[in-house]
Amino acid sequence: MKNKVILVFGLLSLLVGIFLFNFHINTFGLNDLYESLFKYNDEYIKENKIDDGKISLNNATLKELMTLEQIGTIRANNIIEYRKTQRINDPYELVTSKIITESIYEKIKDKVTI
Repeated sequence: MKNKVILVFGLLSLLVGIFLFNFHINTFGLNDLYESLFKYNDEYIKENKIDDGKISLNNATLKELMTLEQIGTIRANNIIEYRKTQRINDPYELVTSKIITESIYEKIKDKVTI
């Protein structure tokens, strides 16, 4: 019986907290702040993966990397594995780390960012 009372009290406290949070958001016009902090929609995620139409080598998905010329599954996976160990600071790092060749780099350098 005691556990049920504690559970009900906890659920009511949670509901009151959610109500008050939403009340303050709406009352004080903090919708923009709320959305920037807590809402991650597809547009937000896409904006953070692609900069000016360029594909971010540090954030792109496998499919996004594979849209680059001569970057297939193996090279895309190699890029992802490389960036797990260290952040890519310059797209040319892919050449120096032997993930892509110089000729592939020349084809994709204008289409990627870090």
